[in-house]
Amino acid sequence: DNESFQEENSSILQRFLIELKGVNRGLDNLKLTYNEDISIISKINVLQERINIRTTKLNSILIIKK
Repeated sequence: DNESFQEENSSILQRFLIELKGVNRGLDNLKLTYNEDISIISKINVLQERINIRTTKLNSILIIKK
C-alpha cells in the first residue's frame, strides 16, 4: 500500500508541475498586456522566478530512480 501512496503523490506532483507551466504562460500574456507598466512587469518577473525555482525542485523530486 505504501508503494501506491507514493505513486499517487508522484501523479499529483506531475499534474502540479503541468499547471505551473500553464501559469507561466499566463504570466507571459500578462506581461504583454502590461508591457508599459514597469512595476507590474517586475512583480510578474519575480513570480515567474519563484515558479521556476519550484519547477526545478519538482523536476528533481520526480526523477525516476532505478
